[in-house]
Amino acid sequence: MNRLLVVGIVAILAVGCILAFIPLLRQRHRETAQIEQLQTEVSRKKTAVAQLRREAELLKNDPAYIELKARDRLDMMKPGETIVRFEPGQPPVSPARPVR
Repeated sequence: MNRLLVVGIVAILAVGCILAFIPLLRQRHRETAQIEQLQTEVSRKKTAVAQLRREAELLKNDPAYIELKARDRLDMMKPGETIVRFEPGQPPVSPARPVR
């Protein structure tokens, strides 16, 4: 009987310890997910910074790039040049059907 009582007490203590650590494990899981999300955001920001640095370098050192950006922004074109613009988010237009 004493052994059964000791085993029961040990089991209750073990379950109590496990239940005490469950909130900590859940918090760790949430924090790990948040860390992954923040690392993804940092990666996106680093990519954006690299692109902006590249554009700044081109604007400082490349006259052809400056001309291209200025012409694009001002909707100007050179003689004999044709500009084609695609608007984002427009659904494709289906060809017209002949009327019968």
